[in-house]
Amino acid sequence: MYLFVFLWVPALRDLTDDQLPFGYIFSSFMVSMMLGSLIYTTIVAFPPPDGATDSSTTLHAKLSSLVCTLAALSLLTSVVTDDPRYRFWAFCVFEACVGIYYPVQGMPLFLCVDAPLKYFSQACSVPPSFPTNIVQHCLHCHEFL
Repeated sequence: MYLFVFLWVPALRDLTDDQLPFGYIFSSFMVSMMLGSLIYTTIVAFPPPDGATDSSTTLHAKLSSLVCTLAALSLLTSVVTDDPRYRFWAFCVFEACVGIYYPVQGMPLFLCVDAPLKYFSQACSVPPSFPTNIVQHCLHCHEFL
């Protein structure tokens, strides 16, 4: 995903000599990511059909596999096509997959990791306020120490 952030402009610019509306394109990617997040919310909000015995972890594992496969297929589509419209829509599908991917990967972590360790790891993941977060966490949560 991080390579995509840097390479989508050259990938679209190489296909046409026209000036591209980069603001609208970027906005479309952000809307696609939001739609992906809404799709995830919709999938996990509905109960499984009768007779299904999948746990939440199993659902997330299956969803993770599906999303990674769909993202790979969308990037493959963007590589094999020379039409800028198809490449744009393939990139939108990829961004929707990214919008689904982050909550899919975060939920099992939320379910499996104990609260003090989870809060400590979240405090460590914010570099600008790193020292403040660590001190605040240590003062308020003695279980981890």
